[in-house]
Amino acid sequence: MLVSRFKMWVDALVAIRRRLFAFPSVYFGPAVKLIGVSRIRIGRNSAIGARSWLNVNERGLAKDALVIGENCFLGQDTFLTVGRSIRIGDFCLTARGCAFLGSAHVYTDPTVPYLLTGTTEDIDIVVGPNCFFGYGATVLGNVRIGHGCVIGAGAEVRQDAPPYSLLVGRPAQVVKRFDFVRKEWVRWPTLDYVEGPAEEELIRLLRKDRHWFALPLAAAAGGRFDIP
Repeated sequence: MLVSRFKMWVDALVAIRRRLFAFPSVYFGPAVKLIGVSRIRIGRNSAIGARSWLNVNERGLAKDALVIGENCFLGQDTFLTVGRSIRIGDFCLTARGCAFLGSAHVYTDPTVPYLLTGTTEDIDIVVGPNCFFGYGATVLGNVRIGHGCVIGAGAEVRQDAPPYSLLVGRPAQVVKRFDFVRKEWVRWPTLDYVEGPAEEELIRLLRKDRHWFALPLAAAAGGRFDIP
């Protein structure tokens, strides 16, 4: 018993040291699980909420198979599983219990235990900068979500979404887009719509006067205590 506990503590310290070396400016909440650490890249001043799971299934994938940008906040219990790649842009925010499902177990032969069949590797998920995912939102399959999008609570995104879109439902549908002349979300579709700035310009605007800002780490930490 003492030997097993000692080994558990040693393993924990090794994991902490590895994370500090690989992600020096990233906050990890308690019980975050990283699988395929060498294939994961997370930008500065980002936070990964408690009990989240970042999973790169295949070790043969590219070095940056999972990329999370700068100034991102992934809420508690976020789940990401990489097929070929997942890219999440700068300034993205997820509420609790969101999932990005880029891989599944192979099920071509029901006579073989699915536990042993391996996982799929042909899916890419791309999320542009400054996207917000409400509680329990899911992204499933080959999907590209444009910059500035808002995904409603419980939505299931299975198709590409244009920039500055508001999506709700299962499967998710675009119900509004942000009009940059009227400065408001307008019902979609409409013929009277003015497209917003391109992704590079949006990143410039997001970073203007925001070289660093405090993340709500208490919300990522979990634990037993309330916030006054």
